[in-house]
Amino acid sequence: MKIILTIFLLTISNSTVWGQFSTNLINHVAIGDRGISFSISDEKYEKDEIKQLFDLEIVASAPLFWILQNTTNRDANVHFEGIDHAFAFKLYDYNGQEVPLSDYGKSMSVGPINYSNRIFTGIRFIGVSKNGVSIRDFPSVDKLFNISNSGGYLLEVKYWHSNLASKELKWELSEPVRLKVVKK
Repeated sequence: MKIILTIFLLTISNSTVWGQFSTNLINHVAIGDRGISFSISDEKYEKDEIKQLFDLEIVASAPLFWILQNTTNRDANVHFEGIDHAFAFKLYDYNGQEVPLSDYGKSMSVGPINYSNRIFTGIRFIGVSKNGVSIRDFPSVDKLFNISNSGGYLLEVKYWHSNLASKELKWELSEPVRLKVVKK
């Protein structure tokens, strides 16, 4: 009974109402079926500290880190053609209005490279050892977006990935990491 109550309270505490819609905050999202998940944090963690998966609030001006975690007991990898081809970003204000990307944010979210004329062996990957973690630098939210007012915002970050089992290279977006952003 205590476990059910704890899960219920955690679910409620991770749910936030933003203007006309409500959404769950989440900071641990699988990238396809590769056995790797990602999260974002404004605190630098050592590789053996996995508590960043539960950080649900970040500061807009803080330098960020994106964390890849291998959730399997085998080596795993994901596509990575550079940070400017890996992510799709959206930021919403308290009223649910989308905040525009800055010029830097636009250059950081150009999407995946078209491989229609490229062989699979030319694709680059990030490997993460079994049950391992990879921590990498990520730009601050106020560099990615034109945030004019202080207050609370909702950040959504999705990772571009593909399914290698398919005969065609089809790019898909992961489910979003959703975090509350505080602009001071």
